Amino acid sequence: GGSTSGSGRRSTATVALDMLKAFRKEFIAAIDLINKENRSSIDKQADLAKIEKAMRDIDHHVTEYNKSHHS
Repeated sequence: GGSTSGSGRRSTATVALDMLKAFRKEFIAAIDLINKENRSSIDKQADLAKIEKAMRDIDHHVTEYNKSHHS
């Protein structure tokens, strides 16, 4: 058969968690860019609010994952 051994395989949850952490880094970079932009603060606040909500969601998922896998 052509099946690979399980040693290199990671669970879907672990992969998802890594993706979330990567998104988080992108969001932080985006916040930085938005803050540097020469736009009205109202526009900025709207964008920042969306990003901060997304980041809170990520934190929530990461926390829930950690709880369910380490208790």
